Amino acid sequence: MPCSVAEFATAEQLRAFNTDDTDGSDSAAKVYLGENNQQWWIAGSQSEDSLVLFSASSLGNAAFQESSQEQEYEGQTVYANHYGASQIRTMLPELAQSLFNASENSLLKRSVLYTEDTKNGTVYALEDRLYLGCAATEAKVNAAEELYDALTEHEKSLVSDAARDKLENLLAALVDYQVVKGDGSKWEKGTDTGLLFTANGAYSKFAGISVDGNAVDRESYTAVSGSTSITLKPEYLETLPAGAHTLTVRYTDGETSCAFTVAEKPAGAVNTSVQSAQTGDDSDLAVWAVAMLAAGAALTGIILYSRNRRSDLTGRE
Repeated sequence: MPCSVAEFATAEQLRAFNTDDTDGSDSAAKVYLGENNQQWWIAGSQSEDSLVLFSASSLGNAAFQESSQEQEYEGQTVYANHYGASQIRTMLPELAQSLFNASENSLLKRSVLYTEDTKNGTVYALEDRLYLGCAATEAKVNAAEELYDALTEHEKSLVSDAARDKLENLLAALVDYQVVKGDGSKWEKGTDTGLLFTANGAYSKFAGISVDGNAVDRESYTAVSGSTSITLKPEYLETLPAGAHTLTVRYTDGETSCAFTVAEKPAGAVNTSVQSAQTGDDSDLAVWAVAMLAAGAALTGIILYSRNRRSDLTGRE
């Protein structure tokens, strides 16, 4: 809609904007960001130096997943409604590149998203800059807990058991860390490749690892986002005695452990990688993406935008 008044907004004004444009308030507003005067609601904040922006109009149309067949995600078989494995998720980074200029893209921050994989019964974390509005963020879950805790005992008694159970399950899932790939792996001395493990926690919360209770120096392994992928380097593995070992992945609010084995190299054996793939009922999640299964689902995007800068955010309606 056209603006009747336009002005630059300060950071304090952005934080104070009312996102309800139907209540008659003069402070109801959207901001402009991106090509074609794309408008965004200020939907909240995940930190003191950021704003959560929710697109005020559709960014396009696309199928969530064209196939109804089960998909693969991080080595696991998942349902077709799995957000992490969806076609629409792979399209969003391309959309961000076309929608925002280089300066705007540099200010977009990653949000940690948690969704539920109904096939494998676990929660997995994603870290995206632009994502569908159906995803649950940690900030949303914690905000829901604060609202519930603020209720009187009588008000709490009016909350349905289903809603209360859902909140409790989501809160538990935030710290229900699991190693979803690599548990039970075997590494043979003399192998020139490392040992890969994947934990389902958000990389932004990753705090380090230990083996058999001893902290491992960062030079002895690599760790990258997705959700948290850790590779023990062969040089480190060579220092471990043959036998069973325990890897612990630590996060700022919890940890998870798994087992692996180091084996001596048989006499005359040729160097090969013997890392075994984990099997079992572990993975990621997608309950929040079920509503977006229909082909042609409208892309309502959400981004986390730095508010240390104001030159691109204009418009008060």
